Amino acid sequence: MNLLPYLTAVPHRGNIGVCRLSDLTMTDRARADANFLCEGAQSVAVVLFPYLVRDRAPRNLSLYACGADYHRVIAGALRPVCETLAHDFPSYRFLPLADASPIPEVQAAWISGAGTLGKNGLIFDPVYGSYVFIGTILTDAPADPTPSDRAVCPDCGACRRACPSGALQNGCVDLTRCLSDLTQSKQPLTPEQEDALRRHPLVWGCDHCSEVCPLNRGVPETSNPAFREMRMTALSLADVDGLTRREFLSRYPDRAFTWRGPKPLIRNLKLHGE
Repeated sequence: MNLLPYLTAVPHRGNIGVCRLSDLTMTDRARADANFLCEGAQSVAVVLFPYLVRDRAPRNLSLYACGADYHRVIAGALRPVCETLAHDFPSYRFLPLADASPIPEVQAAWISGAGTLGKNGLIFDPVYGSYVFIGTILTDAPADPTPSDRAVCPDCGACRRACPSGALQNGCVDLTRCLSDLTQSKQPLTPEQEDALRRHPLVWGCDHCSEVCPLNRGVPETSNPAFREMRMTALSLADVDGLTRREFLSRYPDRAFTWRGPKPLIRNLKLHGE
């Protein structure tokens, strides 16, 4: 079964690809979860979604978090494709997924040939660089895998040198040092981790490794209005302090920075003295 004609119809997309589920490195638990979502799952279709918007507004949020919540954007873009596929192939199931899934998305994008694997753990679209989100479609259909040379970045070392916390070592990402991960952590932080966040210019996410990467030089902005309009580039302590989780979600609907609730952001803003 050739899924590519269906994937090419996705609006505002980057590169696409298809791989076999069996080709992905997954724990037994992850495979069981994938089978629970889609019994007999065999294939994963990958669609990359560019999100970069360059603006000059003051910013303490990562570029990916300034636009609409990508989980909803991706689901909204892939759901019609899944419905069309289900209509054309009623014997099979097609499930759209974005981030919150058992699929190792970066590896799926790499093995499917949708992108190049970076030393910073990100996938690089051939046009839009690493400024992309990964959407997947899990299916029990025996889809044709797309050719892939499993390209990796040339390891120029720019991302490793730019990482202020030394999280990028030997081709791996140390999540105990990764500033993006630390800004989102709900666990108690060590004094060293707090100091790293205090010196970090963002209170949510991190763009250091992407901003210095030669593969991202001159990449175009996204055409997706969901990421271009109604942008929010910064938060202050007054914007979030004292809010319950429900109030926080109500005040900032459809935003990617809300999934952990207000506590990590309040902590980070206080570390910044804002």
